[in-house]
Amino acid sequence: HGTIFNYFRNDVFDANNWFNNARRLPKPATRQNDFGAVLGGPILLPRFGEGGKSFYSGRNRSFFFFSYEGLRLRQPQAASTDVPTLASRQNARAELRPFLSVFPLPNGPNRLNPATGLPNGFAQFNASFSVPSTLNATSIRIDHLVSNKLTLFARYNHAPSEIVSRGTFGSLSVIAPTRAKTQTLTIGAISPLTPNLSNDFRFNWSRNTGTSSFEFDGFGGASIPDDSLLLPPFASNQNAQ
Repeated sequence: HGTIFNYFRNDVFDANNWFNNARRLPKPATRQNDFGAVLGGPILLPRFGEGGKSFYSGRNRSFFFFSYEGLRLRQPQAASTDVPTLASRQNARAELRPFLSVFPLPNGPNRLNPATGLPNGFAQFNASFSVPSTLNATSIRIDHLVSNKLTLFARYNHAPSEIVSRGTFGSLSVIAPTRAKTQTLTIGAISPLTPNLSNDFRFNWSRNTGTSSFEFDGFGGASIPDDSLLLPPFASNQNAQ
């Protein structure tokens, strides 16, 4: 009639990435939790009013099946990239400084002496982080035996998901949340016409939607720029997304 399940993984049981150890970076979070449940059986519904049975019993006639699965995932990542040195930020024109500050602060070799960075004015930035993602999938199905000549069913599925990636546009201080949602509805009728021939009718409705945006979050000591630097006066964050 039913089952519950759960798969669990945690960074407590995992070693740190070799590159993180070499750069003396902390171990990023690792999470994987896949859980859910299924339940099925005859439909039992109360009846209101006087006379007759107090409830409807779908035994041998009406059945339901429900399922849910949830996934919570945190995938560890290690990254090394070039960012403007402190000297490059300080010596840049005032109009450019806010844009250079969008990049994380250098923390690699020679970070205390930014003048000895790469010849092109960049220095190394090392980081460890996790990429979060979420998924929920819910389904329900109803089967009903009208007679020996006709069986009806209906099934609905709803599955929203989200993943937040990091490092868009070449800067680790920019995250890109992507959200998607899938919905499907299927109804059908099965009717045997002869012992060797049956009619199976099905109708399906499906819908997929998705949104994506870009955001600054100040990762690694980066400064979040003012909206007026990136958007015209009449625009808003919502329009930018």
